[in-house]
Amino acid sequence: MTSRHLTQVKFIPRTISRSPYSCHNFSTKSIVFNRKVTHLHQHHQHHHPSAKTDGIGHKSLTEPAVSHLDFQTHYKIRTNIELLIQDYSRKPIPPLSYGFLTNFKKKPLTSNEKYNLTIKTINYLISYTCRQLNSIQNLPYIVITNPKINQINSLYLRTLEALLSKQFPYDLYNDDLIIDLLKKLNNEHNDNLILLSNGLKEIHQDLLSRKKIFKFLDDHIKDRMSMKLIISNYLSLLAPVQLDDDPNMIGIVHKNLKISTLINQTVEFVNDLCQMKYNTAHDQISFQTDKRKSSSSPPSMIKYLYGEDLTFPCIPIILEYIFTELFKNSIKAQLDHNVHKPIEVSLFQTDSNELTIKLRDFGKGINPNIESEIFQYSFTSSNERYNPIDDRYIDTNENALNKHSSTVEHTLPQAAIPGSDDVNNNTISGMGYGLPLSKNYLKLFQGDINIQSLWGVGTDVYIKLKGPSQQLLKGR
Repeated sequence: MTSRHLTQVKFIPRTISRSPYSCHNFSTKSIVFNRKVTHLHQHHQHHHPSAKTDGIGHKSLTEPAVSHLDFQTHYKIRTNIELLIQDYSRKPIPPLSYGFLTNFKKKPLTSNEKYNLTIKTINYLISYTCRQLNSIQNLPYIVITNPKINQINSLYLRTLEALLSKQFPYDLYNDDLIIDLLKKLNNEHNDNLILLSNGLKEIHQDLLSRKKIFKFLDDHIKDRMSMKLIISNYLSLLAPVQLDDDPNMIGIVHKNLKISTLINQTVEFVNDLCQMKYNTAHDQISFQTDKRKSSSSPPSMIKYLYGEDLTFPCIPIILEYIFTELFKNSIKAQLDHNVHKPIEVSLFQTDSNELTIKLRDFGKGINPNIESEIFQYSFTSSNERYNPIDDRYIDTNENALNKHSSTVEHTLPQAAIPGSDDVNNNTISGMGYGLPLSKNYLKLFQGDINIQSLWGVGTDVYIKLKGPSQQLLKGR
């Protein structure tokens, strides 16, 4: 790392703290030790101008830059970086809210709006990144030495370096620079859930209990979800205005989405996945019900009992992911038991900003012996395979989902759906992450999901979805 990179450590926190939406009020102490880092690196660069590093605080002592440092200097640099991480991670981060996502009225944003959005976005990302790093570094040392977990640690260190290396204030006005940065961060973190899960499954329970592993994984995934949504919202708001842009979209929030349209598109997509997975012809997989002539009619494998025309403000990319997971489970269960009844869908708006969605399938229900485990990571009722914290359960094909998604132009939340480019690798069932991830996505905005099952008959799923208030959407 050059001295210029670490020089910026003192700028971003001070800048962010001026924003009324800042996560933290940064102390003088944090600025002081950031300056110490700068001073130490400038001293190092003066004596070893050819030395380079590949990121902030990497653990390896064999890198050229580190090998040129004496122990005391290296120790001071490492200590100050760790203090920076601890300073950010100790202070609470305001929950991601509809207020933040809908703060800017319409595209194109003014120069001042883009600048303010950039500061808020970078501030959130730095805080989440430091919290992830602190969480990893609080694991037992022997766990961190696992190559895969250490690779995740290095990835977040590189992310922190990239975020802190932007020159204030000039780089924050450079839209292309920030957009490229955030796209790169998205791409670099695409497979981190797979990598992390692979590393955790190699950890013996004597070193880290299963309960602690699940807690660590749950916290990590929740923060990754927030980071992904924040980045997606930023990229959507700064995307060039197109003639076919939906005027009801504010970033990633839709002001008035017809829920049945999204359900229909998702079911058609899941139907296609099932055909590819099971090599089943369309006339065999479709449930025979009364056909409607309208092109907007629901697929034959679902039937609306109530609320088909209901509209609701929400984040389509979250709801689309949840529907994909739930309909995969329901359609698979009915296929397994040769059931050709349509899945019943009911929608009820219980409040101006609360929607309840009920899905009922007839796939013979969930075995009572395992029903209490269905919201555990890597648990699956599929008979194909089961092994807690197993990467085989999370090889869902994110690119296949993205390619087939016609609801939104930007991708689905990638933290929740990692995978390869091969559509045939989509597991359809047995992933073991769909339900807990769906629950966490809903809980980000005070929603929830509950399941009631009657063994031998079928399963009811209740989705409570919270949307932005009309006051937030007013005038937008």
